[in-house]
Amino acid sequence: MIEYYNPNTVSIIFCLFLFIISITSYTQIRKKERDRTDELFNDLDNLVKNLTTIQNTLGNENSITEYESIKKNITKLTKDNSLSELLSAKNQIKSFEKKLIKIKKKEEKEKNSKRIQQASDRYIQIDHTLQIIICEEIHRMKNRLRLMQTKENCDEHGIKVLSKRIESIEQELNSKGYEITDDTGKEYNDGMRSKIFVVPDENIPDGKEIISRVIKPGIKYNGRFIKHSEIQVNKGTKI
Repeated sequence: MIEYYNPNTVSIIFCLFLFIISITSYTQIRKKERDRTDELFNDLDNLVKNLTTIQNTLGNENSITEYESIKKNITKLTKDNSLSELLSAKNQIKSFEKKLIKIKKKEEKEKNSKRIQQASDRYIQIDHTLQIIICEEIHRMKNRLRLMQTKENCDEHGIKVLSKRIESIEQELNSKGYEITDDTGKEYNDGMRSKIFVVPDENIPDGKEIISRVIKPGIKYNGRFIKHSEIQVNKGTKI
């Protein structure tokens, strides 16, 4: 025996089926929105904390007003706001965060430049007069000792003792950051900021310049020249 369903019953069942599907879909969509909203709120909270940390390290007064305005707007947001409003707030914070980072980098660069300038000023203010005199005297005494060693019947023991004394004084100066430079025998170049005395030399090829004598040595302090040398440069004329 064939049973026939009432068309109205079928329609009602179909409608109930669609209703259940709609409710299920709506529930899932709302759950995703709530999850997304919670996620955005967590992001906003973390971003505001980062902004606060960065802002507190800055001395820029212009950024404070904008920071307070953004923070005030964020505190007004609730989970009832739309996702687009929350996303807009997030993008606004991230944009301002980039701005703060640029300001911070600029301030750090200015602070570093200021520290370098202050260090340079302190460096310049140091009086090196006595050390320069001692360094120049050490250079002269070394030259005298080399000359004495070339003479007959020289006092080798006395020269040796004196050399040790000079070496000891020079080491003490080195430990304080001072260095005596002697470029004797090296080729001269225009980059050297030395005071030069040029002497023509037929034994050197034309165009070549050799430092033949250091009249006064160059003196460095912590790797930087505090006094440039006075030198004799033999300029080649040999063709």
